[in-house]
Amino acid sequence: MGKQSCLLFSRYWLLWCITKLFIMAADISMCPGTDCPVKEKCYRFTAPKSEFMQSYFFEAPGRTEDNKFTCDMYWGENNERIWNQLKDIVNGKDNSGV
Repeated sequence: MGKQSCLLFSRYWLLWCITKLFIMAADISMCPGTDCPVKEKCYRFTAPKSEFMQSYFFEAPGRTEDNKFTCDMYWGENNERIWNQLKDIVNGKDNSGV
């Protein structure tokens, strides 16, 4: 390979790495889901994970008290709707009908 080919390959490789690190993965603290009854409905458990760098809660933040499960970090369907509305606002889309 010539010098120009190597430089072009290096640039594409760098862009691929940046995409994998920052764009494709969820930029949130993920949950390990240990003993969580709602983990399959929580975005913190089901979101795409980075192959290279991802933050996790040390332990699942949910707790059961008096036979009732609660989690202050739960990110369910309503939270996803709110997140999408915020992204639309930041991107300049009209949310007046929401």
